[in-house]
Amino acid sequence: MKHCGKTTTGRLLASLSGRVFLDLDELIRSCFAAENRIETAPSVREIYREHGREEFQRYERAAADEFARRTSTHQGACVLACGGGVVENKPAIERLAAISVVVYLDDDPDVLFERVVAGGIPAFLDSADPHAAFTALWAARDPLYRAYAEQVVKISGQSPEQLASKLYTVMQEYGDVR
Repeated sequence: MKHCGKTTTGRLLASLSGRVFLDLDELIRSCFAAENRIETAPSVREIYREHGREEFQRYERAAADEFARRTSTHQGACVLACGGGVVENKPAIERLAAISVVVYLDDDPDVLFERVVAGGIPAFLDSADPHAAFTALWAARDPLYRAYAEQVVKISGQSPEQLASKLYTVMQEYGDVR
């Protein structure tokens, strides 16, 4: 989910495990830039806002395919941080789940909400009742995260370093992670 620490923890985990770190949002931007023959892509928020959900999810699927291509060239597993909405893009999440160990970083929705609105109410939340909008989003996504995750890791009260260490232990359980 948004603001659970996917990127920060993912970078630490990649460093700890000696693996390459990739961010699905950056892969989306790369796919967008390549398709549109531009050097610098807009942010994923701008792509979503200007091109709509369906087109954004098309780029998300292309990014999942790009991840699969890149992992096959890295002589080992990579650590990937996904956008929180990828679970609502069935072809993309199924592609990723087929080649990865999916881990759901689970946190209390009220804690996540406070992090999300710390810098102001984002456009994706209804400004009339942002807490209710976020809670509804979390309630819709939580079962999807659980359905695709091979591991659910509670993150409450852990620093990113502690969480990365815990995830490294989880990775060890899978041996040669796919």
